[in-house]
Amino acid sequence: MGPVAQRSDTLPARSDAATDATVVATDATDATVVPAPATPGVPPTGRRPERTTRDWWLAKGHLFLAVAGSLLFVVVKPPVADLQAADARAGAAARHVGLGYWLSWFGGSSPGQYSILTPAVASVVGVTTLAAASVIAIGFLARPLLANTYRHRSAAYLVVISALCNLWSGRVPFSVGIAISLAGLLLLLRGRPLLGGVVNALATLFSPLAPVFILLVLIGPALARPDWRGRLIRFGIPSVLGIAVPALLFGAPSPMPFAWTTLAWCIGIMLAALLLDLPRPMRIGLWASALACLALFVIPSGVGANISRYAFLLLPPVIWAVARNSRRVVVLALLPAFAYSGYLVVRDLNNAAQPAAQQTYYQGLRAELGTLGARDNHRAEILDTPTHRASAELVPDVYLARGWETQSDSTSNAIFYRPDALTATSYQQWLSVNAVAWVAVPNAPGPTYQAEASLVGLGLNYLHEIWHDGQWTLFAVQDAKPIVPVEANLVSSDETRFVFDVTRPSTMTFRVRPIKGLRIASIDGAGPAVCLLATPNGELQATFAAAGRYQLTAGVAVTSSVKSEGC
Repeated sequence: MGPVAQRSDTLPARSDAATDATVVATDATDATVVPAPATPGVPPTGRRPERTTRDWWLAKGHLFLAVAGSLLFVVVKPPVADLQAADARAGAAARHVGLGYWLSWFGGSSPGQYSILTPAVASVVGVTTLAAASVIAIGFLARPLLANTYRHRSAAYLVVISALCNLWSGRVPFSVGIAISLAGLLLLLRGRPLLGGVVNALATLFSPLAPVFILLVLIGPALARPDWRGRLIRFGIPSVLGIAVPALLFGAPSPMPFAWTTLAWCIGIMLAALLLDLPRPMRIGLWASALACLALFVIPSGVGANISRYAFLLLPPVIWAVARNSRRVVVLALLPAFAYSGYLVVRDLNNAAQPAAQQTYYQGLRAELGTLGARDNHRAEILDTPTHRASAELVPDVYLARGWETQSDSTSNAIFYRPDALTATSYQQWLSVNAVAWVAVPNAPGPTYQAEASLVGLGLNYLHEIWHDGQWTLFAVQDAKPIVPVEANLVSSDETRFVFDVTRPSTMTFRVRPIKGLRIASIDGAGPAVCLLATPNGELQATFAAAGRYQLTAGVAVTSSVKSEGC
């Protein structure tokens, strides 16, 4: 795909009956198409030969596969884990939750860090419809991107299969983002590098990962092809600027955990591919990608384990297209990628088929939570199931102490990720800091919640069972702390703000995450400024100089109004 995917002059010429042309190498990395010589019994050049059904399937079948697989996804809508995150955020956007602050997850989070446009667009056209459309778009882009490569037709099928694997695992923002980034890459290949870079930058509005992966693909050509460097620079500058914008406005995303097993799969996939006979730009790109994986494993970042998508979704079609070995050898080399990708899809769909993935599993708990008082000023800790459907089903009925986003959870709630950090004492402190009044434990908790479920199951003197059914057990937390302190009289609350009255100058602690853009100001905007300070345990301390009615909310900001010291 791109300059890394061009044929070498060491390849023999190849006849292609479907296109009545022969691929002939013209230099070390480029190939061109010229008319095939006349053959007895075959219509002369200039007349289109009659196409067979097999010819049609070879040329267009990948489009049928993309459409069929996408429409089936829309009809079935499997409740896979990542689709729950997309559904929850699209629902929030439909309820007019903006990009600045969302109080329903993680004690306050910034939706703009996840995706700027995906929730809003999905709330209008539908989550599954948007995702399906992106896969169909990828299908149409596949053949033009792979033109002049060794196996361009079969590689187009592999592109669609990779896109469908991603779709059926529910990764909606990434699917949309990669479709846009591939359109930018096609513009680069057709001599419009600056415009292509702008399009690649726009993909950041849907998924910051997509343009990063496209730039990673282009490292090999940038190092191996001096004649391409000028256009790659023109492509890269707007791409990098686009990637920087969300981080500037909403803050850098929290680090994504990167397990050593995931690293091993990524490196294994790349090393296996390096055993093949590949063009020099591709080989350089694979070594650079392996080094990038090692760097991301050592240095925490928002990419982290997400680099595995590059290894098992993006690389296989490119390698298949340009490898100069026999098909059997290439298949063997790509087996690690196929195995890893297939395992993830099967795992996700298997989880989606379990009772805990169905809407009925949550009906009793939702009804019981709806009867509880003080939900406007407390949170519930829901030990989620493998598909994380509770994170979508229970909002906006209750504020959740956690949610479904690994980066935010591992950073904000590190107690559940550090070895030996979760104890009865530390858990009680965590419940207090997060203003948790209820803990709900399912009969089938997800992997990251099993240690917590075991701890609660031992019996804790500050948790008291108040309800249960066949799926859930609900506990009340003794002496639960509120989100807005009792000294501030809470007037109203929703998913984006708290409104409260302050009766005298004072300093108070609010149990919300002190994210970038967070602010407390008087309702009429005429009162004195409120000094905000982030506490060491992740709460917000506010100093009020005067009495009045105030609101806590957040917006898009380049600089943070929350101080780390000195109010």
